[in-house]
Formats: sequence, C-alpha cells, structure tokens
Amino acid sequence: MKQAITSPIPTHIITGFLGSGKTTLISHLMAQKPAHETWAILVNEFGEIGIDGKLLGSENNEAQQVYIKEIPGGCMCCTSGLPMQIALAQLISRSRPQRIIIEPTGLGHPEEVIAELQSEHNREVMQLMAVMTLFDARKLNQKKYYQHPVFKQQLQIADILVANKADLYVEDDISTMANTLRELNLSDKELLITEQGKIDFANLAKPTARQIPPPAHHHHGHNSSTTPAWQERLESEGAAYTQHQKEGFITEGWIYDGSHIFDFNLVFSLLSSVSVERLKGVFITERGIFGFNKAEDILSCVELDESDDSRLELIYPDSSEFAQQGKLELSTTLKTRLS
Repeated sequence: MKQAITSPIPTHIITGFLGSGKTTLISHLMAQKPAHETWAILVNEFGEIGIDGKLLGSENNEAQQVYIKEIPGGCMCCTSGLPMQIALAQLISRSRPQRIIIEPTGLGHPEEVIAELQSEHNREVMQLMAVMTLFDARKLNQKKYYQHPVFKQQLQIADILVANKADLYVEDDISTMANTLRELNLSDKELLITEQGKIDFANLAKPTARQIPPPAHHHHGHNSSTTPAWQERLESEGAAYTQHQKEGFITEGWIYDGSHIFDFNLVFSLLSSVSVERLKGVFITERGIFGFNKAEDILSCVELDESDDSRLELIYPDSSEFAQQGKLELSTTLKTRLS
C-alpha cells in the first residue's frame, strides 16, 4: 500500500528553449532513479497532441515506479494555473511520489510555474528544489534566441545553468557563452557543461535560492479545458490535425489511431527531408513502434515498447519558408503516401 504524504515532496523544474535537450536529460535522470523511489513527471508541451510522454515511456510505468502525465497545448499556468493544479493533483494522488519533475514547454514562462509551486497551498505538498535551465551555447549568437524574452527569462530564473550539447561546441561558442552570461549578470550562477543531457543525480539534491511572489498572470489565450480539441475528431475519423501559434512560433500536429500502420522507410525518408526548428514523432510501422526526434536537422530514431497511436509534431518560426510552403506539401504527403 502506498504511504500517505507526510512531508513536502522534492520538486524539480527542468526548463530550456526548444531543442535544448530537456527530455533527453530527464531520461538520463530516470536511468539513475533509486530503486526505492517513485517519481512523478509532468510534461508540458507547446504542441497540442503531446509526444514527450511517449518518448519518455508509457504514461503509467508502474514497473519502473515512474508516472508520467502530459499537458499539451502551451502554457500549463493559463487560467490561474488550473491545468497544472489538476495534473499535479492527479499525479500525486495516483503515485504518492518521493520526487516530482516538471518539464515546462520550451516556449512557456517558467516564472509562473515557480510562483505556482511556491504558493501557500502548494508549499505544504511540494518543496521546490534548484531550478535547472538547459541551453545550447551555439545559439547564443543568434538573435531569434538571444533576443527572445522567454529564452532570457529561462536563463534568469535558473539556480543551475546547464550548457548542453557541449560535444558540438567550438572555441568561439565557449567565449560567446562567457560573454553572454556576463552581459546578463548571470556569471555567478552555477554552470554545468555537459553533452547529451548527462548530469549527475546528485544535482537534484540542491535547493533553490528563489523566493518570488506570484507574478501578474500572463494571458496566453489558451482554452483551460483538460480535454484536447482533437480528441473527438480522432475518435470519429481515426485521425486528427491541429495547429496553433504563439511567441513567434507555429506548431502543427497529426495523430492517427492504432489501425494505421505506416511504412517505416517512407516515414524516415519524409522526416529526414523536413527542415523545421523541432520535430518529434511516434509511429506504428510494419517494423515495430519507433520514436523520432529531430533538431539541428539531425534525425534520430529509437524503438519503443508501446504506443496505441501514431503522432507527429512540428515546431517552426512563423516567418520561416516552411510556414509559407512546406506544410501544405507535408500534409498532403501524410495523407496519401505514408500509410
């Protein structure tokens, strides 16, 4: 029988901009999970359909004592944090965890998540630990990142900065990182330099230094309903498409029920040819179930144990060439060539 919660649960926020490697880092932490601990992981995605939960594992992986729940569709703190409150309450009730990990969307405002966790009613249940922000130092000289307000906020709210993908850095990237952190008055923050999201489990024991009052609510224009708008279409038609736009980016999602069996070679070829900011997918194919991940135009593929549907999510700047031309071609291809 699961134990009642008698003390606040250590709760970790792992944030970072699109493609910084948050999900990969969480996967590495999961591999270091003490056998006696039960973890609850809350994933907030910019896209409407939700894929990270499938890439991390099954939604209710009791064998590993890891419980995963997704909040797709943008900022989970909309409408006074209602989606986040509901999801956390469900996770805690179901799993009685010894540790909670929260991955906000790469385009979300993490200060609102922090404020919600530090609110009076949540402090009795959850203890906020050191906030980690992942970033790719190669992006610090690109205006669309460095000048993006969400990117700056993610760096500023961190207790620990994690410079990820260091195996891809050149000498100029290191000097740019040092200069940028100095310009933003962040040089005194703890900095971890790593590759492929590999950090030591001991970093989770570090406390947060942040004590902030709840900010004025930032309105994002999202519906606070916990039922996705595409669900009814999926149930009636076996497939659904969704799109939304925020913070200068567009996300598109496709989802197909388990009756669709895709051609692996065609899927791999198509996803390899698509040039977007971020791509994630899970496909049921004739070879098995595979998860796809693409950033920096590098496509990776891993076999998964289970999935009851196939999903694809793309994220790209609303000013990109793909926003004007490529998405129509991709939509047509998905409908006619893959299954």
